[in-house]
Amino acid sequence: MRRLKPKDDHGAIAVWVAIMLIPLLIVGALAIDLGAMHSDRQRLQYGADAAALAIAESCAIGDCDPLDLAPQETIRHTLVSKNSPLANAADSRILDLDLGSNWVEVEATSTREHWFSPAMDIDETALTAIGAASWTDAGGVFPVAFSWCELNVQGGMSPISDGDDVVGLEPVSDPQPTVIIMPKKADTGCTGTNGLIAPGNFGFLLHGECDLEVNPASGDVPGSPGNQLDQGCAEKLVQWRSDNSQPVLVPVFHGAEGAGSSVRYPLIGYAVFDLDGYYFDGSHRSEPNPCGGASRCVQGTLIDFISLGDPAAEAIVEPEVQLRLP
Repeated sequence: MRRLKPKDDHGAIAVWVAIMLIPLLIVGALAIDLGAMHSDRQRLQYGADAAALAIAESCAIGDCDPLDLAPQETIRHTLVSKNSPLANAADSRILDLDLGSNWVEVEATSTREHWFSPAMDIDETALTAIGAASWTDAGGVFPVAFSWCELNVQGGMSPISDGDDVVGLEPVSDPQPTVIIMPKKADTGCTGTNGLIAPGNFGFLLHGECDLEVNPASGDVPGSPGNQLDQGCAEKLVQWRSDNSQPVLVPVFHGAEGAGSSVRYPLIGYAVFDLDGYYFDGSHRSEPNPCGGASRCVQGTLIDFISLGDPAAEAIVEPEVQLRLP
């Protein structure tokens, strides 16, 4: 009986390694190229997002001029360039900047030249990233204060008392647009017979360019004698009236201290007010006028009341900027 000799398998593994080596190298090469491409795309996205956010922040504080977007173009170029892919520089452009809708989109583009993919006739890949952001316009503190009494009689907000003093106002359950006349012509009985809150004062506040600062320690604001606004308020009033998404804060006081240029109004908080119209003088008026002649007034809707120190007041005054999906 013949015994068969076992087959000689020497070298079989080497054959299989040789067969599998080519696809393994291809997969490895593709992984390297794809990883590099993903890294480049991430850098592009960081740059586009950073540029969109920075442009939105500049527009939120009023630094966007539709006739001159050079500052925004500089922001776009600087931030996208700082985040360019390591291999090739990035190009970019402002894809959309809508000041009416408070929306901006920035597009960043580049190319990735591959190391191994040319073996499959893929030399490079075009990369694109779009960053988008939106913002809310900053509200503000209105440069005129009203007593809680005026907002109670004319606006229907009920006073909240601690037993001795009025410390707040109850919001109206169904807010409706209303016209609030300033004390001189209001005839509400909230002031003396001469219609003055304090000698020489009608509720106008001391401010610069309509930027009012409240003393957090005492919770009061300085008054400004007379019955006219500073010229610096004209632009702010137009902005507040046109911005339907962001109300203003109307300072509410419970009395007045001093007289003339030294008067101060101790505040109890702010009425949250959607401004629809106003009339203070020929330079500070909306069309159509909600009042006229010797009267001074504001028109809008009293939405809520915020106590002094409430973080909600800061949320109204400060603009909000957010990244969005394009």
